[in-house]
Amino acid sequence: MTELYFWLEYWEHECCGDRRKVGDEIEVALTFSGVVEPIEDYESVLALDIGEMLVAGEVAAGSDGWVVRSGAVSFGVENRLVSPRVRCQGRLWEIRHETAVTGMTKGRITDIRWRPALMSEDRHVLGYEAGQVIYNTDNRPEKPRPISFGPIRAGLVAPPPWAKGPFVQAVSAPSDADLERHRPWAFVFTIEVSEPSGLVES
Repeated sequence: MTELYFWLEYWEHECCGDRRKVGDEIEVALTFSGVVEPIEDYESVLALDIGEMLVAGEVAAGSDGWVVRSGAVSFGVENRLVSPRVRCQGRLWEIRHETAVTGMTKGRITDIRWRPALMSEDRHVLGYEAGQVIYNTDNRPEKPRPISFGPIRAGLVAPPPWAKGPFVQAVSAPSDADLERHRPWAFVFTIEVSEPSGLVES
């Protein structure tokens, strides 16, 4: 078994997130942010500090960009890659709105952490607090706030007579005004991934 950390931003979860708990078997679409370097010929998946990963694997062309695969671990990379194998050190993020190149990875949840953001004076996210260990996504200390999917779908404004449903507003990342009203946070999930022999486990 290989241990894997990935992050999920609050707005992605609140918009269309399934309830999750420790022990669930899940499949997630992951993308990478961090340092990408060319390497020679080995594969490994190493969990570093909570939330940080070091993954070495092969590069393949995905439908919308590059995908790195290391055993059963797969994730998208935005960088322009020039090597058939790379080493990636940084964070994996779950993506639910097709805003980034992703790869699919399956595993069993062994840990969930709720981590509130550290904010600058001008309301930019500087990092995240250590946060708290929770056992399902409904148990976080900060209860969910209502999410609006547009006035027509919410029933606040009647659709024009010529319009045909369903009416769904495109989802986007929080605006500066949202960040003024609400403190961002993120989940950090730990999953166990079944790996073929030959990969380094953490």
